[in-house]
Amino acid sequence: FALNAPLWKSASGGDIARAFLDRGLLFDLYVHCMLLAVPTFLLGGAWLARSSARWPVIAARWWYTALFIVLVAFSCMDIPFFTQFNFRITRAALTWLDTPWQSIKEIFTTPGYFIAFVGIVVLVWSGMKMLGRFFRPLMDPAIAQTPQRASLRAAGIVPVLLLLFVGMRGDWDPDDTPLTIEDAYFGENPFLNQLGINAVFSLIDSFNDAEVRFMDDADAVANARTLLGITSNDVAHPFAREVRFDSTAHRWNVVLIIVESLSAERMAHFGNTNALTPFLDQVADRSLFFDRFFSSGVHTHNGVFSTLYGWPTVGDRPSMAHASVSSLRFHGLPQVLKANGYNTMFFYVGEKKFDNMGGFLPNNGFDAMIGEVDYDIAWKRTSWGVPDHALYAEGLQRIDAMAATGAPFFAAFMTIASHAGYNVPTDIPFKPTSSKSDEDIYQYMDWAMSRFFADAATKPWFKNTLFVITGDHGQAFDRTYEVPLSYHHIPLIVFAPGLVAPRTDHRLGGQIDVPETVLGLLNLPHVNNTLGIDLTRQQRPFAFFSADSKLAAIDRDFFWTRVGEREQLYHWTDHDPQDHRAAHTALADSMRSYTESMTQAARWAIEEKVVGER
Repeated sequence: FALNAPLWKSASGGDIARAFLDRGLLFDLYVHCMLLAVPTFLLGGAWLARSSARWPVIAARWWYTALFIVLVAFSCMDIPFFTQFNFRITRAALTWLDTPWQSIKEIFTTPGYFIAFVGIVVLVWSGMKMLGRFFRPLMDPAIAQTPQRASLRAAGIVPVLLLLFVGMRGDWDPDDTPLTIEDAYFGENPFLNQLGINAVFSLIDSFNDAEVRFMDDADAVANARTLLGITSNDVAHPFAREVRFDSTAHRWNVVLIIVESLSAERMAHFGNTNALTPFLDQVADRSLFFDRFFSSGVHTHNGVFSTLYGWPTVGDRPSMAHASVSSLRFHGLPQVLKANGYNTMFFYVGEKKFDNMGGFLPNNGFDAMIGEVDYDIAWKRTSWGVPDHALYAEGLQRIDAMAATGAPFFAAFMTIASHAGYNVPTDIPFKPTSSKSDEDIYQYMDWAMSRFFADAATKPWFKNTLFVITGDHGQAFDRTYEVPLSYHHIPLIVFAPGLVAPRTDHRLGGQIDVPETVLGLLNLPHVNNTLGIDLTRQQRPFAFFSADSKLAAIDRDFFWTRVGEREQLYHWTDHDPQDHRAAHTALADSMRSYTESMTQAARWAIEEKVVGER
């Protein structure tokens, strides 16, 4: 609450009190009644039986203590998690366990995570001391031998169990449904609507979001086909369509740079006046620049997966590690280029197993993936791996080797420098002009990229190369809405002097459109078996995306969101926080149908394994 004052300072005192004392108290009571259920039955049963055995007290104490530790841990973790994603903690936080060593290093090098860790230690230690003092007197055998009759003991237990039951349902009325996330929403302020949700409740509830099903699968597939203009009758591959061009294919190289947390708000092109990305802004001026472009999700795995393979984020599933995806072979950009004689390589700064990139990417079109272990030992490491300038230096050497074979190449980079909490290297000939930790990292990212382009410009392959720059996602700089637009609004820049004419394109697009747009610029015949379109030849009525279980769609004027069963329609161009759904019902329905159909169609195609080569 204190860390997010700008998000609630315009709210009324009544709304703030309701968030704490009404919604917040309700969710906290629900969670604590759940924690107390087993201890109540253990201690209540022993009391009714007049048992002087110690084991019920011991079991109750350690049951509650174990769950108390979990409660404290996730409550503390919830603070930096909300700061990062603008929603309460979900099971997405558990993906950090896939790379435990990197996670441990991040805890001790990122201030927000370290403060949360210290909070966990202090609160757990204090809580265990207090619990010990509470349970110790219950070990006295004399308590069980107090002279109350059995009927009196039972009468004392009944109201306790009744209150416990009511608390575990979150409602006195037996006809009402048990407590849900939607019960937290009571007003127009997105922050206060989330404030009352207990962190553990949010975490547990997120495990119920795995199934993406808004309609019959057949309806979702039919809707998606209609929206994409697909008329083929290929039942086995309903989204596959032949793509042919009138002119011959270009054998241009492709360099794709996916920049960590590249929110459009960091660029001067979108109004930032702090000179954070001067080089990138200059490149955008000389490029095919899509300025209404949006990320598929809020995690790196979402961005990498959608940008390379043309499929959207499906709920909160790890895009390259979920069981339904990890063993599949997709027919995306790397595969099409490789099938046409391209050498393909993916470059990352850290551990290859992060987001299962090392397991997924080589199985899906890349000849090799370069990770932290492949860089020269002389490069200084951080908790994230090697710095961006090392990433590019290694990339240039390996690109030269690919180019020397005479075949065209596809090189994809995933950077790290602009990740929140990153520290700018001090052993380089660059000093940021900003002293703010959330700004100097963008200046370093921009400098490292400028060095890469300066070095690449001296190479013989430079003039025959498409450079494609986008973000994996943005950051929650603007939290006007439940789904922050700044977390999804990213640039798409295609820089190819002499090959692609520079212009700014205002069409709506998303990361799933990158494969088709690149292949369209190359005039490369292929089968498009994705949900993406070529943004130079087609256009979407809406861009759609998700923040784990939250869905969103946007057009030139309006922004639709769905959080649980609660829908909102905002006039986003003037940052209007009011819901306009009542005045634009048809538009809201169209945006919902578009987003839900596309998302569910993607889930169906993945589970039915019809995403590969036809």
